[in-house]
Amino acid sequence: MIATLLLILAISIMTITPLKAFITKSTTLSKLPPDQRNNSIPISLKSSSNNTDRTTSIEQQSTQAKISVVASFFPIYEFVKAVGGGRIDASVLVPMSMEPHDFDPTIQEVQKANSANLLVYNGASIEEPWIHDLTPQNVVDASKGISLMANPGDPQIKGPSDLKVIYSEDLIDPRSSQAIAEQIPGTKVMVLSPIEDINATEQRAGVGYLDKMYQDLAALELGLQCKA
Repeated sequence: MIATLLLILAISIMTITPLKAFITKSTTLSKLPPDQRNNSIPISLKSSSNNTDRTTSIEQQSTQAKISVVASFFPIYEFVKAVGGGRIDASVLVPMSMEPHDFDPTIQEVQKANSANLLVYNGASIEEPWIHDLTPQNVVDASKGISLMANPGDPQIKGPSDLKVIYSEDLIDPRSSQAIAEQIPGTKVMVLSPIEDINATEQRAGVGYLDKMYQDLAALELGLQCKA
């Protein structure tokens, strides 16, 4: 019985003593002048605070150090993101679901491109003529240094016999293609994307450049009655 009481007493002392010491120290600190309280804070707590501030500062510097890159339209935007990753702040100039050939930048869009650290565009006349109205700090013409093939004329395409498919671009009104198809018995209209952009629904679904390529391949296989 005595041994049990001694054990309980020892545990009580060990439990209460640190708490008492903490209360005493806190009370003592509260009585000190403000200029001495800071010097009485344990070094470990000061170090923790300093480390937190240093980490926050590094994170802010990392965010501020990102390079702002504007891509002309969707495929270039995809490539820019893949190359730059988290080191860049990427955006696209041509609005969603707009055909790049028909694009005419607003004053705000011109200012956006001109204020970027880098503008990347496809070249090869795709962004003509509006691309020359932009004057950013740095420019990359993705077609620079590439030997482009001449186009003397479309070669004659031979395939299974008068094929009953008319392809329409996904960003262009399909009514013209449908009107032609109605004049040819058994003909249907299929969508073939030049992959100049994606619509809002595809964007929300996370559809990317390669996804659009595979969609085009499937449409060509079906329409041309061939296999990849």
